[in-house]
This record gives sequence, C-alpha cells and structure tokens, in this order.
Amino acid sequence: MQLNKLIAMRDGHRRLISRELERFDSTELTTSEYDRLLHLIMEEAEEVRTLNDKIVNYNDIERFIIRTCRGKIIFMRPRVKVTKTKR
Repeated sequence: MQLNKLIAMRDGHRRLISRELERFDSTELTTSEYDRLLHLIMEEAEEVRTLNDKIVNYNDIERFIIRTCRGKIIFMRPRVKVTKTKR
C-alpha cells in the first residue's frame, strides 16, 4: 500500500474519532449508547495505532541511495553513524 494512502486513511480515522468525541461530550445519551460509542472510539484508536505502525515501518524506495554499476541499478540503504560527544 502506498505511503500517501496509509496517511490519508489514518487522517480519516482521526477525523472520525474527533467527531465521535464531540458527540460523546455534547449530547445526552443512554448508558448503552455511551458504551457503544466508547467501544467505537476504542476500535478506531486501535486502527490509528496500526496505521501509525505501518507508516513508521514503511520501506519507501526514496530512502535508498541509487547507484549504477556497470549498467545495473543498485539500491543501498544509507548508513547513519551515531557518535557521542563530550560535554
């Protein structure tokens, strides 16, 4: 799945949660309606967490350094070197 699609799906779920939370605060509901609404919000929050994980772990081709060698394309991950500095 494309990264932009994952982000759009996550944003849609966030908007739904926001609307449901406003409804949760603004209207008088029965206990069973509150329970149902709370359950819906919790399910949507779990979906947002899942999408966040997919976005974080997405392997985008743009993260790779592309090099050509003898007419062949080689994809390489850039290495990050972490060093400690003295204070």
